[in-house]
Amino acid sequence: SKDAVDSAQTESAEIDVLFASHPGGLDQEQFKPFASTVCGFPSFFAQALFEKLAQPGQAVVARAKCTQWWETNIKHKRPEVRLFHFLREPSNQFVTRADWKKRLACLLDTHPGLDFLKATPEFQDRYLECVVERIYYVNNRACNDKMTQHDISLSNLVRVLKYVDEENDINKVLDYFSYEHFYVLYCKFWELDGDH
Repeated sequence: SKDAVDSAQTESAEIDVLFASHPGGLDQEQFKPFASTVCGFPSFFAQALFEKLAQPGQAVVARAKCTQWWETNIKHKRPEVRLFHFLREPSNQFVTRADWKKRLACLLDTHPGLDFLKATPEFQDRYLECVVERIYYVNNRACNDKMTQHDISLSNLVRVLKYVDEENDINKVLDYFSYEHFYVLYCKFWELDGDH
């Protein structure tokens, strides 16, 4: 469609601008516009995408790697398909709970509504587990550990992740991410788990 072509041209021009300023490659800070402006991901996914594209031991991601990943996984694709390709491991045609946890871990470090959790790593882990389980409970139609592109396409995940990125109060994000919802669930399970 014309919108997809226009979008691809805009994204390609943005890649040109980014690498005109940084011809040697993008470091983690310079990489954020590639993740958000070019790929359309929430800002908290920038670090995870950087780690996914960076060569081991390299402090920058080269233009060729960014362009190749964009052309394969982003160009002319809907936001849900882009999210699927970002989350999954290259060898899989599905997304696992471990994939979600790995990609969402950056949220714990960057979201202002979760700053208070930094002092309690055990609660960070439980919160992240709860978020992922809530995502799977609602969206994994086969009830297994393999969320498909179709599952993500039928979900509200792109909209909710965008809202998480825009909203400083995590408790206002009622789908999946509310810390208050997590805490109620945690306390109920703690009561049921007699020997803890």
